[in-house]
Amino acid sequence: MSATIHRSAATLAPGRTTVDIAQRILTVIAVPYGQFAQVPHEGEVWREVFEPGAFAGLDDTEPSVRVNRDHDKTRTVGKVVRFDPRDRRGLIADIRIAETPLGDETLQLAAEDMLSVSIGFRISSAGIRFDRRNKIRRVNRAQLDHIALVESPAYDGAKVLSVRNGPSSTPNLDEVLADGFLDEVNTYITRRKTDPRNSVDYWRNDPTLAWAQRQAGCRCVCECDCAERERERLRRYGTAQRNARR
Repeated sequence: MSATIHRSAATLAPGRTTVDIAQRILTVIAVPYGQFAQVPHEGEVWREVFEPGAFAGLDDTEPSVRVNRDHDKTRTVGKVVRFDPRDRRGLIADIRIAETPLGDETLQLAAEDMLSVSIGFRISSAGIRFDRRNKIRRVNRAQLDHIALVESPAYDGAKVLSVRNGPSSTPNLDEVLADGFLDEVNTYITRRKTDPRNSVDYWRNDPTLAWAQRQAGCRCVCECDCAERERERLRRYGTAQRNARR
């Protein structure tokens, strides 16, 4: 088994986030399958790719993989609580972030899409296949040493999928906010407020309303429907006159 290899700043991809801040859980693609990254090998630049099944068996054991910042094992921020190596996108990991100042900072940065994912791993000669003609390293079996949250990763598919916060008293609120419905409601209300036809001054100067008030002895300005009733009466009268002429 080789020394620990890092796939980080030059090789793993920018991170996206599924962040649950209350539960303090990050869901990440630790390693994407089938994506190439440029890596140094024997003094040259090769391409490296992890094959599906490279981390088979991780879901069958109790996860004990630690998570740190920038591959610095003195800056541990959490641990993996679940693996899914069978996902077609790559090795999926749920990470629980510790309740420490560095952990709080990590959650916030992940939620704002400012962190990416990198890994430290070991491989044996039997776990890797070399294509020397095309300068490709195909990793068929690897042992995960740790996961790091970094500023720049290596594989384009390595990303934070989500940050989960924990139980919510309003479980559907995020979905409502995300679909833009409240923005549409706010726009509608604002438009109604700024419509001059909704102002008292507009109706105070309306000749039909003034005539209706005189006929009915009504002194209200905005809360009665005198004007609307009179308009409807006049429309019906006009329609009847036109029909009578035909």
